[in-house]
Amino acid sequence: MTTTQTALEPGDAVPNFVLSDVRGEASGPVIDSRGKPLTLVFCTAEFERNLAPFATEAARLRSVTDLSIVTPLSIERNRELAQRLDLPWGVLADSAGDVTAHFTFQGGGAPRPALTTIILDSGLRVLATERDGMPERHVD
Repeated sequence: MTTTQTALEPGDAVPNFVLSDVRGEASGPVIDSRGKPLTLVFCTAEFERNLAPFATEAARLRSVTDLSIVTPLSIERNRELAQRLDLPWGVLADSAGDVTAHFTFQGGGAPRPALTTIILDSGLRVLATERDGMPERHVD
């Protein structure tokens, strides 16, 4: 990913990326888009604690959004995590951290959050972002 790093705002088109899922197959927003909203979850720490609520709410979430989870873990560790939590979505490996760095950028030297959630509309434009459980406040 070679885009300039800026915080994503509502209405922004999400930059496409391709990472490997737990089967080693290519996955990303354009590949995973099935004509309904897509939620991207970037988890950088405390994986089981941060991702367990998504597993608990899987049935409800699947009815309204597709979901992709991105971690800095290896494909094998993501596979183990997905099995342990019984996650029904793609868990993508961003071992180099480039994609996560782009999507979790906050500017101003702020620390990267452990969990960033980006909700996209069916056209892959940002609807909302949340960092560590707090909705982002966007300045108009």
